[in-house]
Amino acid sequence: MGMFFKKSNISDNRIENSGRWPVRLTNFYLIDEYEFPATNFPEIFFVQEGNFLHETDVGTQAVREGAVAVVNPGHRHTIKKPEEVVLTRLRYLPEWLTLEYEITHQ
Repeated sequence: MGMFFKKSNISDNRIENSGRWPVRLTNFYLIDEYEFPATNFPEIFFVQEGNFLHETDVGTQAVREGAVAVVNPGHRHTIKKPEEVVLTRLRYLPEWLTLEYEITHQ
């Protein structure tokens, strides 16, 4: 009798950036806890795979594949107990949000 184990696609935490101004996409491949620093701008996270506990300054919530999480400016948040999590973060770069985008076209 053979035993089969699911092979992990993710061997360690990885972060990959793509996209250019004004929108930046970042894929996070997480198997260990990861803390995101507070930023001055809102961030939108799409959960592509896996599940985890999402801890913010106001509490902790269980999150599963297919969910969307929005993090407000100035808040730190942490991914706890990730199970092969793939997150895609959508971030508008600061010049776009502050209407100072003329500086990129000079």
